[in-house]
Amino acid sequence: MFFEKRGHKRNQNATETRVKIEEIKAPVSETMIFICEKCGRKLDRKDADGENLARSLQKAIKKESKRTDSKRKVRAVLTGCLDVCPKRAVAIAVGQLSEAPLKFYLIDEEELEGAEMRLLEFVRPER
Repeated sequence: MFFEKRGHKRNQNATETRVKIEEIKAPVSETMIFICEKCGRKLDRKDADGENLARSLQKAIKKESKRTDSKRKVRAVLTGCLDVCPKRAVAIAVGQLSEAPLKFYLIDEEELEGAEMRLLEFVRPER
């Protein structure tokens, strides 16, 4: 799949090029858990090792999924702010892939600059 890369505001005369965005097989089959790392940093408490609680939760989910043979079924990832910003809590988003499949893509590092606008156009629903 290709998208044309357009010039930035600071470089209006940039030539248009093609951005390669490759769809790949999802590394998880059932559930994605997104954990806000920023929420974990804002908490006063840390785990026994002095680590961010959001990161501790992500590691615990990973360990438990390995123990219960659901390693490729559940994936917990740390993310930036989810714009929920609870007081004394960690924001978490859970997506069931059977209900609304996530698509995973790869963009080469050389292609990243300027690809954001085209990628956002691609992922927005048709109006």
